[in-house]
Amino acid sequence: AGANASYGSLSPDGLSLLYWREFDGNAEVVIADAHGRGERRLTHNMNFDGWPSWSPDGRMIAFSRDNGVSADIVVLELASGAEQVLTSGPGRRISPKWDAAGGLIYFGGVVDGARGIWRINVSPAGR
Repeated sequence: AGANASYGSLSPDGLSLLYWREFDGNAEVVIADAHGRGERRLTHNMNFDGWPSWSPDGRMIAFSRDNGVSADIVVLELASGAEQVLTSGPGRRISPKWDAAGGLIYFGGVVDGARGIWRINVSPAGR
């Protein structure tokens, strides 16, 4: 409906669409059916929430939360809405992608002045 939106991807079962969308100048992570209907915001905060990706089993998503100074990787469990921040501190960590088994998340960015691609284990608390 004229709003900025980006980074869409279908769920592993092909029934849902995940993307970020702008609400009043701020990006939030959103889920809808595969046709883009029934939109539901998954995040509600003052930071830019974007670059979402599905876990292989479709139960969780990972995304980047950018406060304008740093960006961290967050995992959200869809059933409960519980969030787990996986990274913290200075740096920009963006564009998380799950490995096929769901135990690792790869992300790019700049950390400690170095550009690169990193990975982080997803703890059992986030699974």
